[in-house]
Amino acid sequence: MMVPWSHRPHPIHPANPYQEDRHMKVLLINAPFPFEESPTPPFGLVSLAGYLLREGIEVIIEDYIVQPYSRERVKKVLREFRPDVVGATAVTMNVKKGPVHT
Repeated sequence: MMVPWSHRPHPIHPANPYQEDRHMKVLLINAPFPFEESPTPPFGLVSLAGYLLREGIEVIIEDYIVQPYSRERVKKVLREFRPDVVGATAVTMNVKKGPVHT
């Protein structure tokens, strides 16, 4: 699930506060669970994305509960979107597989 970016770019780049020609980008990842269950929308990520969009920050949500996870897909998103910040969900069941996915 991709959330479109805001039309009001965030004026400050976190790595260089004096560079105002580019906006901040955030990638949010809903990590895959190690077992099958009925998928539910990632309400926490959607709420966070809504706030970030309102602040003019470009956001993409990658939901690997409903779409197949692959390292190649993550690398492609990172290469093409080039986020400044990446956030990922985690639950206790992901403890053993978390380092493999990140």
